[in-house]
Amino acid sequence: MNMTNALMPVLDFLDQLINDYWELLFFAFVFACLTIIAWVLSGGMRRKGVTQETAIMIVPIIGCSNNTPTNDPPPFPASDDHL
Repeated sequence: MNMTNALMPVLDFLDQLINDYWELLFFAFVFACLTIIAWVLSGGMRRKGVTQETAIMIVPIIGCSNNTPTNDPPPFPASDDHL
């Protein structure tokens, strides 16, 4: 017995169900989609119940006041290509 023969009764049932009740299934699907969209837009996906405040950590930055380099950068190499 292969998988196609084993699933044939289920597929026949679903085919008959969709053939007989496609209007009700369609309206149930539309109603479910509209309900889920309204729930998401009203903030249903937002986290709730977070009572702990977010801790802010201040990290000190230590800088040097004299940021000028001690040596000049090397000059560009001479090029013989002239445009």
